[in-house]
Amino acid sequence: MRDPFCAVVTGQSLITHDIRHVQDERFAEVVRFLRQGDVVFTNFESTILGKHGGWPTKGRYFGYSRAEVLDALQDIGFNALALANNHAFDLGAGGVLSTLEEVQGRGFLHAGIGVDATDARKPGRRRLGTRDVALLAIDAGPGPSSMYAENHTAFRPARPGVNRLKTVRKIGVPDGHFRRLARLGGHLQSSPFELTNYAQPEDPPEVASDRELNFYGTVFTQAANFGRMVEVDPGKREHPFVRHPSGGSARRFCDRVSAPPPLGTGLAGCTALGAGLCPHMHRCRCEPFCQPRCPGSSGRGNLQWLANLLRSRKFPVSRTSG
Repeated sequence: MRDPFCAVVTGQSLITHDIRHVQDERFAEVVRFLRQGDVVFTNFESTILGKHGGWPTKGRYFGYSRAEVLDALQDIGFNALALANNHAFDLGAGGVLSTLEEVQGRGFLHAGIGVDATDARKPGRRRLGTRDVALLAIDAGPGPSSMYAENHTAFRPARPGVNRLKTVRKIGVPDGHFRRLARLGGHLQSSPFELTNYAQPEDPPEVASDRELNFYGTVFTQAANFGRMVEVDPGKREHPFVRHPSGGSARRFCDRVSAPPPLGTGLAGCTALGAGLCPHMHRCRCEPFCQPRCPGSSGRGNLQWLANLLRSRKFPVSRTSG
């Protein structure tokens, strides 16, 4: 008979100060529960201000933590951290490097950020309890390209950052409205140069065909009805392609269940390691059609896709948003 093994999976820890001083029986009960687990997981929804420094990369929704919060999480019972989320780059590359250093120094199982894209895609691996456990973490946006890890090229140095599942939002409109938008763009003398200039520091969004239109940074696509779509890696048809129309029944579908590069690389690595895999996907999309249970249907669709992919392996799958 196999040894008993307990996994405790929680949501996000948006923690900015030490909470170990809390004297409340309800908190003590939570701590006792967490400490039962061999794997005790949370999404660390912050970034560490440490020796690598950093500066705010956001406006109102900026946040950071000191390293003492990691001590607090560890003392409470957590030993596994997903680090890929929309706050991981709030201090820029310096925050990513400090977070990596502090998390590694405390022996957490962790994944989701790295010194470059190859490093950020790697699953973390540790022996917890009686088993080898691997953790894979990925962020599905939305977020600026500058927060995501990049490998070096002949023309660009590597960038520390977050493991990315690239997603693009598109607005579906009926043909008549689409043609009116195109005419309006013509009257305003919209040009590729103008769209590129005002998209900075991003590149302008790509349009797939003459059935799509970049209207000042928003991609409109011809559709039978009005709707919003979130596409995953739309430029590479061998990858999953997920759409979430907002109209009517708010249907969800995927035309493939193969993994995109960040997830596929991690799955292959974990299989080779022979470890049990705990995948985690973070997203922060709050479309109106999902309210009031944000992020709602699109998040469940992405999570279901991931669960379907891993179902035969009997691994827990988690998703958080924030």
